[in-house]
Amino acid sequence: MKFLSKNLPKKHNSKSLKVFHLNIRSLNKHKLILKSYLESLNCTFDLIFLTETGNARPDEIEEIFQNYKFYIDSPIPGKGSKGGASILINKNSFDSIEEIFENENLKQYCKCTNCKIENKWLKLTSNRNSFIIGSIYRHPNGNTNHFIQSLQNILNKVDKKSTCIIAGDINIDLVKQQNNSVNMYLETLMEHNILPYLCIPTRITENSATIIDHINVRIPVNQIHNKISSGNLINDISDHLPNYFIIDSDISKSKDRPLIRLYNKKNIKIYNQNISEEPPLIPHPRSNDTNILLAEFTYNLNKILNKFFPLIQISRKKFKEKNYITNEIKTMINKRNKLYTIYINDRNETNKENWRKMRNKTNQAIKNSEIKYYKDLIIEHGNNCQAMWKTLGHIIGNKKNKKTIINSLTLDQKQLTSQLEISEGLNNYFCNIGENLAGQFNDINENDFKKYLNPPANQSMYMHKILNKEVSKLINQLDSKNPQDMTDLMPNSLSCPFPNCNTTY
Repeated sequence: MKFLSKNLPKKHNSKSLKVFHLNIRSLNKHKLILKSYLESLNCTFDLIFLTETGNARPDEIEEIFQNYKFYIDSPIPGKGSKGGASILINKNSFDSIEEIFENENLKQYCKCTNCKIENKWLKLTSNRNSFIIGSIYRHPNGNTNHFIQSLQNILNKVDKKSTCIIAGDINIDLVKQQNNSVNMYLETLMEHNILPYLCIPTRITENSATIIDHINVRIPVNQIHNKISSGNLINDISDHLPNYFIIDSDISKSKDRPLIRLYNKKNIKIYNQNISEEPPLIPHPRSNDTNILLAEFTYNLNKILNKFFPLIQISRKKFKEKNYITNEIKTMINKRNKLYTIYINDRNETNKENWRKMRNKTNQAIKNSEIKYYKDLIIEHGNNCQAMWKTLGHIIGNKKNKKTIINSLTLDQKQLTSQLEISEGLNNYFCNIGENLAGQFNDINENDFKKYLNPPANQSMYMHKILNKEVSKLINQLDSKNPQDMTDLMPNSLSCPFPNCNTTY
């Protein structure tokens, strides 16, 4: 049991399973802060369990955590925004995701009005390994024995050969091991070979230190000798400490990150020093066929680009991070966390004030950076509605349309109820609109349209030779963020000087 250090993930293999949990006290309020904090860590988590999420929309959360799939059991009606249990699944880590126990979860087993529970259960597969995972938020003041019995019923249904991970804010304090209910809870877990992996306080206040956040895991027999790390992290997002669990495993890490060319100073310098020695992009003798010329140009250009600006896979960290989470903000996050560590170790007013000032400054910097990022995008796109929608459409208009089922349709004074009849009726109606409209006109002269045309122009085309500077001007006007058709003919590459190549022929 330890606090997560920057070097800890390096002590595990590259395919290790990494789990994170936090009682976040409103995901809508803290989603950007959580995102920036996770990016500041030297660790990419495969599973992120979040409790007390409140009512969070999956499309909004997946926009922030773009590499993850979001599943949530929202708070029980009547509880306002309090409660909620959710899971973020790294889409690159698992082959399949299936929701389970939808009709037989902890809510259904206990009908007691005092027992308020949110829980979400999923079955995952990766490299022939299966995982049963559950995120649980148990509201305080409920009947502990009722919860334990409901949990027992769920665990009886869990596949014994799968790795089982249960994480959440259970509100059962493992510090109180002399308590009968705590003992009963631990015995229930151990009956199913599930062990608790958090043994130090996860919620620390001025007057108490409790272990009410749990990560409970059952490891298959063939992995019991694998290296495991678990513990807490230091962060002030909520009054609960974040928790983690890492085990050496065999998780598939798909590499679907895009390939990019780095037009950095080093590569450009090497390019400028050696480009004069390269052969022309379109050698002599030349064909008069433009298709052949373009094929030669593209082939030779790619050859040069691959030599001086080779395609490399974008780093996982760079691929996932938001543009508005700058290096300066990451530095502020690390400083804030250090001040929070000092405060929880020595709770005096000076340390508290130092931490609070840095926390507020960091949170405000994140908000300002995000506002500036989207403001600059809006200014950049200007009157380009298509580009504007690509930027903001997934944020403001990503509500999934509800499917409308037509049970009956009146068409030509006939009542259609069969789905096949309704479908054929709609097809016939819309496909024959033009024919029906045309049938309403008589004595149509096929040449009537000509009276609306302008007089014919005998000579309407003039061709001038295209100049190199005209082509160069068009190249400089290209949008480097929106390459069309040929991805290798990027504006960045076209704007590089090619001494042995004219742009017109």
